[in-house]
Amino acid sequence: MTAAAHPTAQIATETPAPQRRSASGPVFALALKELRVASRDSLNSKLLFLTSLLLTAGMLSLAWLLQPSGVLMATSLHTAFFCVAFAWMTIGGASLASTAVADERAAGTWDALVLTGVSPRRILLGKSAAAYVRLVASVLYLAPHAALALLFEGDGVSKREVALALACMLALGVPSVALGLALGASSADPRRARTLAVVVSSFAVVAGLAVVGFGLSFPVHRLWPAVPEASPIWLPAALDRVPFGKPYVVALVVGPVAAMVVPALGLFEIAVASLRSHARRRALGLELWTMGAVPLTALMSALPVSLSRSLDAAERWSTAGLTATVLVICLGTLALAGQPVRAPGATRVGPLSPPVTRTALVQLLLAGACVGGLAFVSRRHVMAVAVTNAAAHGRGVVALAAYALVFSAFTVSIVALFGTLTSSRARVRVLGLAFVLGAALLPVAAAAVARHLTSSAGVEALAVASPLYARSLADDAILHAHPQRVARAAWAAICAWGAGALVVLGAALLRAFGLSREAAVVDAERRS
Repeated sequence: MTAAAHPTAQIATETPAPQRRSASGPVFALALKELRVASRDSLNSKLLFLTSLLLTAGMLSLAWLLQPSGVLMATSLHTAFFCVAFAWMTIGGASLASTAVADERAAGTWDALVLTGVSPRRILLGKSAAAYVRLVASVLYLAPHAALALLFEGDGVSKREVALALACMLALGVPSVALGLALGASSADPRRARTLAVVVSSFAVVAGLAVVGFGLSFPVHRLWPAVPEASPIWLPAALDRVPFGKPYVVALVVGPVAAMVVPALGLFEIAVASLRSHARRRALGLELWTMGAVPLTALMSALPVSLSRSLDAAERWSTAGLTATVLVICLGTLALAGQPVRAPGATRVGPLSPPVTRTALVQLLLAGACVGGLAFVSRRHVMAVAVTNAAAHGRGVVALAAYALVFSAFTVSIVALFGTLTSSRARVRVLGLAFVLGAALLPVAAAAVARHLTSSAGVEALAVASPLYARSLADDAILHAHPQRVARAAWAAICAWGAGALVVLGAALLRAFGLSREAAVVDAERRS
């Protein structure tokens, strides 16, 4: 939603109010107002009660089908309930928060709200607090079902594990509410905002249960055999069964908390930026989030590498850490996309004066420092735990880090170039996301088609252009047929991504400088 469409929002956000109340006053008042309005809808409680009855019937049917084994029955009931509950928290939280701003605009009360002088950040804090309270209240209808697994005697589930799973479920509501705010902050249609939130959060549920739940359970099981393997809700069991110590705190407490808090803060800042109309302040929160999220991700990724005791675990954690760092860099780049090519009121024109190029260069320096630091720590530890051929394994870590760095640099550069080609932030983000997905998927698809047409295993070297397939293809080359061909293709891809990043960044700098100079000439003519 542009500032032209909402002139009162521009006045409220660019002109400070003469008198402001305390920081907690507007937030608390907005939260109470939202809860008061929501309490008038009796349909929500009826739907929740009906959902609770259906869930009871489904879980009892599952228990009846699995009745021969108490342990199997208890574990299955526990897993089924919390998978449903986590999906409920994610989709429900995003749905409730997505209409927080759209409902105000549809009712015609948004302009009156912003004219009170309350900042967009405080408005969103109040509405997110109300959405989270409503989400927790809805969980009360489902909470008694968590005890059904305890009715069947067995060693599969403990009371502490159930309590920890409930705590994890409540904590998951924070990023889900932030996701709903980010998706619905710029929409004026409540139905459209809720539909988008439900669709995106549904994909998030599937990806979370498959990757974070099912996928991570295997390395965690190898690290701690007491944790169940192939379980999508392994974290409560790990918190209950793993002995307390430094690895426990790092991997099971600090890591999950950071994995929820960092995305939640980023999504909240995206929502704040969508409501701000002042160009200088719009991306301030997102810039601060990027400055903190990328180093924090690199640091958290280096900790499990340093705690690994085997070569296989160290290499896998280093790969996962580099992947996570690149992912956060790309997300920060997309979030900051659409920076202006000329700062309002700027009196000096230079290659680094456009905000779009300054942001890109800061991101490149940050990516280089964080990826380089993580690569240094990973290489050092991998070579320390390697029994044989330590230098080769160290070179492998360096190659992966180089790939991660050049791909991050190319992503930052091409998003900056897109920002100089169009003034639409949404269009720049869509183009940037399309590039990331295309770079990840198209080389793998091309390699698969080429292998089908030529029946040659060597054409799989085409897939090294994809950041998703580089590590698995390198592992396959070590074990199987074409190590030299794959190695050459991998380094060729690294050099190509690096050269492309330099060319694209240069084009973005030149175009941004040209547009900024043209804008300066127009401003000078207007003054004269």
